[in-house]
Amino acid sequence: MTERAIELSKFEECGNILSVPAFSKGRAYFGSLDTYFYCLDIETGQKIWDLKTGGKIFSSPLLHDDVVYFGSYDQYLYAVNPENKEILWRLKTGGGIASTPAISGDLIFFGSEDTYLYAASISKKSIVWRFKTGDEIICDPVVSDGKIFFGSMDKYFYCIDVSGKLLWKFKTGDSILMGAPLVTEEVVCFGSADNNLYCLNLNGEFKWALRTGDMVFNNASIHGNTVYFGSRDRYVYAIDAETGSLLWKTMTESHIVVSKPIRLNECIYVGSNKMYCLSKEGQILWKSELCDIIPGGPAEHEGNLYFGATDTKLRCMSAEDGHIVWRFNVNSSKIVSLSDKVRPLSWDSNFFESHDEKHGQSQISQQKEPYGVSETLLYGMGIGSIDIGGLPENKKYAEPSVGGVYQEVQGGGAAYTPDKRGKKKDKELEVFLHNMGLQG
Repeated sequence: MTERAIELSKFEECGNILSVPAFSKGRAYFGSLDTYFYCLDIETGQKIWDLKTGGKIFSSPLLHDDVVYFGSYDQYLYAVNPENKEILWRLKTGGGIASTPAISGDLIFFGSEDTYLYAASISKKSIVWRFKTGDEIICDPVVSDGKIFFGSMDKYFYCIDVSGKLLWKFKTGDSILMGAPLVTEEVVCFGSADNNLYCLNLNGEFKWALRTGDMVFNNASIHGNTVYFGSRDRYVYAIDAETGSLLWKTMTESHIVVSKPIRLNECIYVGSNKMYCLSKEGQILWKSELCDIIPGGPAEHEGNLYFGATDTKLRCMSAEDGHIVWRFNVNSSKIVSLSDKVRPLSWDSNFFESHDEKHGQSQISQQKEPYGVSETLLYGMGIGSIDIGGLPENKKYAEPSVGGVYQEVQGGGAAYTPDKRGKKKDKELEVFLHNMGLQG
């Protein structure tokens, strides 16, 4: 029986998990794009409670003094009792809150898509000041030695003091995206959509930058004198923290978003479309089952890795050998992972090479990614649309993500099969399939 196309674009919600779990007293806390915030039992993966907000939750939780803080795209910052999900207080901004808050003393800091970084008093439950930038703030602020470090989609990286006074700012070539910058006693490292990882001295002076093949989110970590980070070009990078010189890079099967490489027991763990375990020299030791895409995480707790994925599941995995301890599926019933229904992808890594040669285009300049076919389903890597430059009319074509679900905008999408397609982009998709030789 042919798989029916799943039309998801009419729904506002989906179950993707970008939130990185936090842990306390045998419980794990995280949010989902299905608008719910969850509390699970760490041992069993069973739900203890959930709390519905009015918007998608990108923000990772912050636990502080027996209160859990997180933001939602309903424009509120929440302070919740982690024991019983009671909302202690909440503050509204002028836009959705994707950033994970940070705390210093009585002040909690967080960014909003309304272009402001906010400072709120925890004791007074009110906003103390706000600092305006030129665009949305989805980057997590980091507080260190009385300074707040964060980036904005206005292309600037900022350093302000805890009173909201600008100390310095540094301009990059594009937006600064989700995740937390890496701040040490000497430097700050952060990524940009201009494809670079930047390293600055704490006074804002440029130290070095490493250019990759695609956008770099804020996912850098450091161990000893080595900085590890991932790029949307699918590579995990290890670089010398002092000079910025490349030590090694290892390619995964899909892009790396906010998944921060963590080093544990001489191994490095990072999420792509699977969880990868690498040696400290960059060799792949093992990789997990297909998870669609792992946008954030992993978080390590007592020898296990916890991470969410775009297949609506939070997983607990043994860091030792990668076996799954448990899976928890969020409440969303409005998205279906086709990777659960069809055989694993059969990648054709030569497809774009031959396609670009045919149309006289450079594969490097196009930066396209391989497609695969599983039975009647068309697959591709990544989220969004790509420009298939040599196809008729040079249109934008839907790029299905792993699992066959194409996410056109956050919270929407459609899955297609060659013989039973959804209504969206029928004509363009038909041309695309024809040019791939998948349809007459």
